Amino acid sequence: MKKNIAVPYIVADGKCSKDIHTWGYCALLLCALEWSDQNLIDEIKRLIMEKMWNGSHFIPIIQENGIVVDASYYPRSDAWVLHSLSGYLCISNKDDLKVKNAVDYGLNRLSSSGYIGCENHVLTFRKKLFNKVVNIVKKY
Repeated sequence: MKKNIAVPYIVADGKCSKDIHTWGYCALLLCALEWSDQNLIDEIKRLIMEKMWNGSHFIPIIQENGIVVDASYYPRSDAWVLHSLSGYLCISNKDDLKVKNAVDYGLNRLSSSGYIGCENHVLTFRKKLFNKVVNIVKKY
């Protein structure tokens, strides 16, 4: 991956995380389309399709070197990537079968999930535990 197109997402203790969050990274594709920068469009799309698409969903977090940090399926995160790739297909007017198939599969999976599901930044272990404690207390 090129460092100049990797965008740090999380700042902890004054340092930026080197992890790449797919849902945020895909926004760069729409920016590149707006700028009509074909080299950047191709590079971002290649990275998304080669490193972030696993044939079932988009891997939500990878490291700069492409190593998977979190491979879970998060419907809302996938929706952001599907939106960007759909924009790519519409704006570029390219007949990119690999992207089309990923978008079709992703939209069907999103629909079959009822557009809901856990997100890593929404429902943490601590929140789940807190919710269970609250539900137990409510029963008494």
